[in-house]
Amino acid sequence: MTILALDIGDKRIGLAVSDQSENISFPLEVLHRTNNLKDCNHIITRIEEYKIRLVVAGLPRSLDGSLKAQAEKVQRFVDTLKSKTDVPLEYWNEWLTTKEAESTVLLEADVSRKKRRQVIDKLAASLILDGYLRRHKQNETIEEK
Repeated sequence: MTILALDIGDKRIGLAVSDQSENISFPLEVLHRTNNLKDCNHIITRIEEYKIRLVVAGLPRSLDGSLKAQAEKVQRFVDTLKSKTDVPLEYWNEWLTTKEAESTVLLEADVSRKKRRQVIDKLAASLILDGYLRRHKQNETIEEK
């Protein structure tokens, strides 16, 4: 089984996938946005290619847990994606994943400004997936006890 994570922005969508055992996430790619339909079709291709069983979309929230303005755009995109696939889709709080990704990339001094954005978006998707995987592994451990 494999999970796909999405970091959905206005200009780009970062994609990351889990390994088969759903323990580790891997940055996959950055999709440059064109329109919702084409973007969804590209993601559906990845869903089929990687035999995805679940899609996790980052949902931007404020520190107090309320939805940010970008969240409505993310939800509209996800609704379009849901209408095109039977694969279940869940939201995950993406709080600070982009900032964490930026900090990580800035440590890599050899990455050009143009390439940084590419790396940041797919790394943010990977961080979203890492958080999701950690939480679900913790829940499985608790349930086993």
